Amino acid sequence: MFCRDCRLQEGRYEDALQKFLQVQHVGGPQPHLSYNIALCQYMLKQYGAAHSCVGDIIAKGIKEHPGTSLCLYLLHFLFECEKKYLELPITDFL
Repeated sequence: MFCRDCRLQEGRYEDALQKFLQVQHVGGPQPHLSYNIALCQYMLKQYGAAHSCVGDIIAKGIKEHPGTSLCLYLLHFLFECEKKYLELPITDFL
């Protein structure tokens, strides 16, 4: 796990999220920060924001690491399928 912040380990997700966003604002986007931001958003039930953050991580990986692009494209495809699944109204499952 990329966690280096006790706030995240203690379950103080809102505080940890604000700290990670501040660090990212100063130092620019970095994969470990994006991961921790997405994790905090997920734990705070900010699923749309977390999903977007993970999508950005995947897209950046595809662009920066073309040798692994097939795996990343498959991951992106699965990610998009999950996104569509999450957008379905609850009545579609009843």
